[in-house]
Amino acid sequence: MNKILITIICFIVALGLGIGFVGPKYQEYKNTKKEVEKKETELSVHLEYFENLKRIKEQLKEYESSFAIIDCAFPSFFSIPGFFLNMQKISSGSGIILSEIGEGSIEEKEGFKERSYSFSPTGTFSNFLNFLYTLERSAKMIEVEGFNFSFSGEIEDPISFNMSIKTYSY
Repeated sequence: MNKILITIICFIVALGLGIGFVGPKYQEYKNTKKEVEKKETELSVHLEYFENLKRIKEQLKEYESSFAIIDCAFPSFFSIPGFFLNMQKISSGSGIILSEIGEGSIEEKEGFKERSYSFSPTGTFSNFLNFLYTLERSAKMIEVEGFNFSFSGEIEDPISFNMSIKTYSY
């Protein structure tokens, strides 16, 4: 009987030690396993997200030339002297003389800046039409708001125009 009692006591002690020491370790193992599964799920979601970004990047490469045109039309850095030089080149290329250039208002609208300018070009009507056409075809976003002119009556005399324009930048 002693051997059976000692065996039962040893079994109960071993069971108690097993439950006392192994049970918490097993629970810790289960919690760690759940954390690993959670992290694996997060990792797969992130990998899928980055793969999607790569696909979008590849799709956007098809439109790089269009983005370059937009970036040129709406520059992030606007240089007033550069803009005036560009206007001078356009006018001289069209046979127009710019006698006055005036800066108007600057308004911020929906993430971009709208700048107003006034010009006083002088030249023939056909040269003025060429000037307007060149402004329209310019890489920069330039909008003619309005113009008026005065004419002396002589065909050879140049016409004096007054015009206001808007240009845009970020």
